Amino acid sequence: FYAWAVRPGDIAPVPVPGAVWLFGGALTLLGAVRRRAMTVIR
Repeated sequence: FYAWAVRPGDIAPVPVPGAVWLFGGALTLLGAVRRRAMTVIR
């Protein structure tokens, strides 16, 4: 029998500043692509 148990100190927390930069950069890129596509369509 195998059970996967996670204790509080087993997994490192997500580095929040890095995640925020990555998420913000992706949103900025998607917004720029969408804005550029909208100007090409018109």
